[in-house]
Amino acid sequence: IGSLGIGGTEACVNNITVEDSSIHSATNGVRIKTWA
Repeated sequence: IGSLGIGGTEACVNNITVEDSSIHSATNGVRIKTWA
C-alpha cells in the first residue's frame, strides 16, 4: 500500500485483498505505515 497520510493529508484505502500468505514469528500480523 505504501505510506499513507504524509504531510497531514487524508488517504482512503478500499478493497484490499490478501491471498495465500503466511506470517511467521511476528507479534502483529499486518502493519500499514502511516504518517502522524
